[in-house]
Amino acid sequence: MFRSKNIQQKKMPIRITIQSIRKPINKNLDEDLRWLCSSLGFCNQKQKHTGNKVFTTLLKKNKKGVNPTSTELAEEIGMSRGAVIHQLNRLKETGLISKDGRSYRLRETNLTNTLKEMERDMKRLFEDLEDIAAELDEEIGFKTRQRR
Repeated sequence: MFRSKNIQQKKMPIRITIQSIRKPINKNLDEDLRWLCSSLGFCNQKQKHTGNKVFTTLLKKNKKGVNPTSTELAEEIGMSRGAVIHQLNRLKETGLISKDGRSYRLRETNLTNTLKEMERDMKRLFEDLEDIAAELDEEIGFKTRQRR
């Protein structure tokens, strides 16, 4: 059986989707946040407003040093708690946020560091994929050529 130590140690599966979407022409906080969410596959057309609103509100709270609960976010945004939890779960799946007890926060201290950590996640995953692919190639009998 092929197992990677990094895969075994992962606590939570992370789903990272990257879409090539044209960046906003003009500098605008809401448009830039919407672009970031859409580029990471978090906000689709149907959920664009809902997901963006949850993410933006969470960021503003975190900036003030507050890690809100889903109930607090729902009350502030004026949405059902279930809808907010759905969006928070999607944000957790992307690796943008984490949950500490009942509270939510940006995964790292700021967006730049969060994206850098997500990039490291992808690199670790690709290393695991390449390790297992090499083992499979050997077991199947594929000839491989080392890349430079």
